[in-house]
Amino acid sequence: MNVSQEPKDGHGEFANSVDNSANGNSLSEFHAISKALVDSKISDTTLRIIASTFALATVVSQTARIEQAAIEKGIALICRMILTRNPIRMIGLGRARLAIALPANRLFHALGDVHIIHGDLPLPNTVRGGYLIVGSASGRTKEVLDIMQTTRRRNSEVRILGLANATAKEFKELCDVFIGLHSDPAIPNPICALADLNEHAISQLLDRMVVIAAHRLGLDDEDMRLGHEDLCTGPYGTIDQIRNEKRQTDSNAAGICNVN
Repeated sequence: MNVSQEPKDGHGEFANSVDNSANGNSLSEFHAISKALVDSKISDTTLRIIASTFALATVVSQTARIEQAAIEKGIALICRMILTRNPIRMIGLGRARLAIALPANRLFHALGDVHIIHGDLPLPNTVRGGYLIVGSASGRTKEVLDIMQTTRRRNSEVRILGLANATAKEFKELCDVFIGLHSDPAIPNPICALADLNEHAISQLLDRMVVIAAHRLGLDDEDMRLGHEDLCTGPYGTIDQIRNEKRQTDSNAAGICNVN
């Protein structure tokens, strides 16, 4: 494979496409930012990375705006998951499984009873009730749909929170709360391979929803750190140290708030 050096002036293939699209009538933020970056003479590779990141941010922000009501319902359901301590089954395959792993980790810190599909331990039996959190970039993965359908047949009381492409009709119908992922076709993603942005968007959206739910329940940094395992990766301090640090932070915050 031949590897050529990237142009120094930023005017490679993608940069030229930005120049061309920006010369039209579009007043989009993407074109304004991209044109400014091209004019700053950064490399075409750097421009592609920034543009791809912007495309991801667009999916997250578009979804947050369009799916406001569903996201609020999802946060309320996550609050219920934390409070009831019933099993939470995290469902996703391939890259989608990796996407749900970060928010699953966060949900565990919030003391949720979290179980991830295809882990070392099996998922809890559906007779125990509880929840499914399902992520699928397309919403059409047969194995994922089969799991959702089987759950519905065996215990209709299991609540399902799902995130997938907004056009995934069958997936949506199997969910109690469905958050459809929305992209803007006017915003290109110059770096992609197969499904791409939706998996990242699932991870970012769900992770933020878990943190919001934890905060609404009154869980703070101390609670989350105490929910973290302390034999290998953290949370970097004894319980007393964590609590002393929290008291100092609260004291500092109170002092700032009391400044006239």
